Amino acid sequence: GYEPYLAFGADTYLGQNVGLLTRVDPELALSRSAASAAYPVAGSACPSTATGSSGCTKHYVTRLPALAGLPGPLMLAGVHLLSNPSDGARCLKREAQATVVADELDRVAGGANALPTVILGDMNTFDADAIDFGGQAPIDRTLAIFKEAARGGENAMGRVPLAERFSEWWDRDGDCVYEPDASPSEVSLLDHIVLSPELAALVVDARVHHDWTPACVADGGYYSDHFPISVTLRLDVDAADADAAAGDGADPVSAGATGALLFFAGAAGGVAATIAIGWA
Repeated sequence: GYEPYLAFGADTYLGQNVGLLTRVDPELALSRSAASAAYPVAGSACPSTATGSSGCTKHYVTRLPALAGLPGPLMLAGVHLLSNPSDGARCLKREAQATVVADELDRVAGGANALPTVILGDMNTFDADAIDFGGQAPIDRTLAIFKEAARGGENAMGRVPLAERFSEWWDRDGDCVYEPDASPSEVSLLDHIVLSPELAALVVDARVHHDWTPACVADGGYYSDHFPISVTLRLDVDAADADAAAGDGADPVSAGATGALLFFAGAAGGVAATIAIGWA
């Protein structure tokens, strides 16, 4: 089964934390950096002249064991960054938050991170390399910072068909009617999964799970305005190796000669980013 892990954050506004559900137990306790990064960061083009520093209250970094079919241990970061992708001041702070997470990846890796890397969660911004269904482009370099941290990584959400490439509904006109085709758009892609190149080469599926029609909470809707996202990696391993990698008591690959490593990100209640990792 899945084991739960939680990194208590320092979010005083919503009181949210970042959690991990996994069938591949981490080698290290989940860490959260209390550091801050100065902004503007190098290369920032945010439309604001503000200066200062910002930490990242909701994130974790850990390391997964070397899995059969991968070249070594895997670095994992789960994040929930500041909201409002069009606000100039938050643009600066979000880039600083991404810098804090990138630095923590290096620290946990024991130097410049050279391990296979996954960075995923609600980043509350857009990606120029994965323009969403509404055609929205970023004003910040948040995704670029994460891709650099993953050694030239790729946002797997860019592989999702354009018609399905949105993970959040904002009821822009306040009518409690889900209108993904409205103009301007009420949907956007704010959740992302960044993979280092050796992991991106193993992707066999990437999707946003639009398994329900969202509604306002007052109308019986869900407590999250985000849809879950996932990416599946194909690992050519035998069943015995996959079972061993997944931990005692697990039976992730009871038959067949290939394993599939799934990364899934979503939000629920007070947990900002519930990240599930499993074998299929």
